[in-house]
Amino acid sequence: MLAGIQEIFTILLIIVCIIFVPRLFRAKEPQTLKIGSGSTSGLSLSWKMRLGIVLSFIWPVVAGLFFRPWESRLPLFVAAGFLPVAAGWAFLWIFNGVKRR
Repeated sequence: MLAGIQEIFTILLIIVCIIFVPRLFRAKEPQTLKIGSGSTSGLSLSWKMRLGIVLSFIWPVVAGLFFRPWESRLPLFVAAGFLPVAAGWAFLWIFNGVKRR
């Protein structure tokens, strides 16, 4: 029984090495930094999107300080803190989908 498990692990190790070792020794392409974009991936966020991301973090924190969910007000906190953020991002996702059509 133990020999069977050892053979399975050996085969798995060989498969993992075949997949990952070439990636480790592949020549890395020089990364170019795009000046002014703020990112190397080419993804640039508009100020509206950045504002939305920041408000998505600030809104639940402010709601938590106001509703104090640790004082057994958790449903009210979820309704006022997280549901508006989720609804806002869902609306934006739907709006962008309609706009691309």
